[in-house]
Amino acid sequence: MKTLREVFNLFVCVILSRFNAVTSIIYVENGKSVTLNPNVQGDPEDILWTFNGNKVAEHDLNEFQEYGQFRGRSEIQITTGQLTVLRMTSQDSGIYWSAIQIDGKLQNSENEVQVIDAVQEPNVTCILNNITESKILFCSVSSQFQTTFEWTGSNSIQHSGQELHISKEEKPDSVFTCTVKNEVSLKSTSFALKDCLTGQLHAHYNNCWLKYSVYDESELRLFVVIFL
Repeated sequence: MKTLREVFNLFVCVILSRFNAVTSIIYVENGKSVTLNPNVQGDPEDILWTFNGNKVAEHDLNEFQEYGQFRGRSEIQITTGQLTVLRMTSQDSGIYWSAIQIDGKLQNSENEVQVIDAVQEPNVTCILNNITESKILFCSVSSQFQTTFEWTGSNSIQHSGQELHISKEEKPDSVFTCTVKNEVSLKSTSFALKDCLTGQLHAHYNNCWLKYSVYDESELRLFVVIFL
């Protein structure tokens, strides 16, 4: 692997100068594996992958070597140059570069990888306004990463956002489902309107039901802040 070792220092300099050139992110669930495709043309002769400027693994079709935190967790497909990293953790988030020699020339690729946790099961809270007889369903989840909220339910309703406002005409046997998504997973929780009683807030939390007397929508938001 003499050829790639000779160009490694120059290659690292190029990497460090182009960190901002990455335009897309590959999201990976914590504990899962990722396979990075360099999309090279031709048959690889030497293959080198780096992570934030440090070697991950290299292969010259005869010898395979792994480095640092990737020892025992990395694989290189010699026919395609693909890198697979097993049991990903947050420490593996960063920029991955490849230098693959084909017909004596180098072909490079870059990938930004972000390792995040799977989303947790969402919590649904409900309040019935005694004055308007309308209901509000509020969906929440604890997450360090960006999530989206989608509601489905009666009459094929579809709504985006954490809150779902329901008119007093809605049937009490109606069921609404909140689905929370992030880049690697989704989880759902369903709520039946019959469980939303007059003057009380009902919260579905870790398979338990909590009750809280409330008579104003502003109190709902205050409760949700404390509840979270």
